[in-house]
Amino acid sequence: MSIFEFIKNKINTKNKYDVIYSIGADCGCAGNLKRFKLRITSGPFDWLFKASLEQRFVCLMNDFADSLNIEDFEKFEKDARVNAEL
Repeated sequence: MSIFEFIKNKINTKNKYDVIYSIGADCGCAGNLKRFKLRITSGPFDWLFKASLEQRFVCLMNDFADSLNIEDFEKFEKDARVNAEL
């Protein structure tokens, strides 16, 4: 049995869910939800690479109160190759 079949068998199909969000480490979790037709929209953690599982749970528990503080952002210089006309 593949890991994908194992996961699919573990999904509780007795209950109805409005939405299932991934809290995984990168887009791989979202990709698996999509593969099993359980993903209807992007979630807040789909492209979040550096947050630990604990940090993700803190975001959920405090309703994302501290998730977009400007002092936590880093400025990067724009790469001249991005959106360059060919």
